[in-house]
Amino acid sequence: MAIKNALLVDDSKVARFALSKLLEGRNMEVNMAGSAEEALDFLKSHDRPDVIFMDHLMPGMNGVEATKAIKGNPETAGIPIIMCTSKKSSSFTEEAKNFGVYNILTKPPQTDGLGLVLDQLANDVAQGTLPDTFNFAAADAFEDDFTDIPANASVEMSAKAESHLNGHGSPNVVPLTSDLIEQIARSAVKTHINNRLHELLSSLFDEQFDHLKRALDENRNKQDAAIDERLNAFSKLLDDRTRNLRDEVAAEVNLNLGRELASLKKSCPRVPALPVSTWPN
Repeated sequence: MAIKNALLVDDSKVARFALSKLLEGRNMEVNMAGSAEEALDFLKSHDRPDVIFMDHLMPGMNGVEATKAIKGNPETAGIPIIMCTSKKSSSFTEEAKNFGVYNILTKPPQTDGLGLVLDQLANDVAQGTLPDTFNFAAADAFEDDFTDIPANASVEMSAKAESHLNGHGSPNVVPLTSDLIEQIARSAVKTHINNRLHELLSSLFDEQFDHLKRALDENRNKQDAAIDERLNAFSKLLDDRTRNLRDEVAAEVNLNLGRELASLKKSCPRVPALPVSTWPN
């Protein structure tokens, strides 16, 4: 089965444009969504795409959360998801595959890498060897790794608070130490800063992309106008020269025909006229 259409999910216009051009070069139909939320709405109201290209880091719902939502819905769980990310480690790829991501496409995408991923996907679809399981625990662990915040931080805080209220603590509860608080705070600040930087960089790239696209469109329009003007001028010149040549050829043909006709009259013997009396009645 050929992979004929794709859904691109990325908050960056530049990233969507670059990947869409590569996919269109493979004669694929491409739909795009600027956020994970928009992608989920698209899947509710449109036919299933053959593959979803999911950005890893996005404001709001990130790629991991979106993958969990898609794989957790029986109507969309069978759609292969390729995660687009700048992370290139083999451990990252394995962790992503453990919770339902079909494959990883590193950013910025390259024609060869994209071709290999899509060819493998087409082969797996044809052979019926697509993974059909989704590990929510692996997805949760991956997302915790993604944010660097301890998975049981809220539990530890609740248990600690409860132990203080009851006047006794549990030996199985890890105390909320200053180091742990600092680790949680650092992770939260780091995540916030990373998300904010991502938003600002995406906005900057999108703005530059809009300026560049507008400049290219204006330059293309000017080039088209100049080409049309030159073509019109050349067409007029060609018509004028053709008309002159046609007149010259016609005059030359008429002159030659006149000469030939005169020569033919000279070479033909004169036939004497018969007397009127010999004309038939």
